[in-house]
Amino acid sequence: MAPKGSLSNGVILSTDNRTELYFQSSSVEEGVNGAVDFLSSYSCIEPEEVFPHLYINEAKDAYQHLIDVAGGRDSKAPGEAGILPQMQEALQASNRLGLCPGPLERVFHTAMKAGESARIKTLISRNAGFVSDTAVDLAKTVFPDLHGLRGLVIGVGDAGRSAAQALKGEGLLELLIANRTFGKATQVASEIGGVPVPIGRIGSVIGGVDVVIAATSRTTYVLSPEMIEDARRSAHGPMVIIDVAEPNAVDPEVGLLPGVTFYSTSDIEAAAIAEMETQEAETADVSH
Repeated sequence: MAPKGSLSNGVILSTDNRTELYFQSSSVEEGVNGAVDFLSSYSCIEPEEVFPHLYINEAKDAYQHLIDVAGGRDSKAPGEAGILPQMQEALQASNRLGLCPGPLERVFHTAMKAGESARIKTLISRNAGFVSDTAVDLAKTVFPDLHGLRGLVIGVGDAGRSAAQALKGEGLLELLIANRTFGKATQVASEIGGVPVPIGRIGSVIGGVDVVIAATSRTTYVLSPEMIEDARRSAHGPMVIIDVAEPNAVDPEVGLLPGVTFYSTSDIEAAAIAEMETQEAETADVSH
């Protein structure tokens, strides 16, 4: 299926809930008329019946819309798993027919890259459970069995609370909960069976902790290499520190300390990418 008439180039993106034409044209009027001619011819519908069902974006608005589509924000289900492969297929089909000029192709590639980044951030920001489950999975790369260990969660927002619940469910011997507002730490600790700790006392308790999940956003690092090194002078076992905060709450150089394994938000994002790839593969299996 290729554009005809006055529309000499374009990419056709057709999914369950949309049919969209992306193209270059010397004028908006010429391009819209060409698109209507094509849709009318292909669907055997009179042009005047096509117009009422159109939405038209041009220039920057069209580019932003394409990014929204790639990021799944314009889908019935936010973060629609199969849209990026569909966009890639549409672009490849246009290229095979020689209908995709260089500028349009570059716009598609840029939009898909931006959309993928947006989908990662959307998956993480909308799903505290995903973050906490991923953090626990990362902790298990160091401690396959968390039962009987000691943990510390810093921050009791959605991500912190969810992380505390996930760790508690793994059978920890003790779970410490620290927060800038001690009253909130006390409340969450009471709800899930943890021990509240004033955030100013982290340095004095962290030496006896095996798993740390930092989920508090601050302008300065909550955990520094110096703090961890001082606290672990008498410690002999490994420690895993996972930073899920934005902006980061842990100085990444803690990962250079002996016996300390550090995971950052980049590792959470890598897990999000793997999760999306799995979803897309499952979507592809179902559709075939």
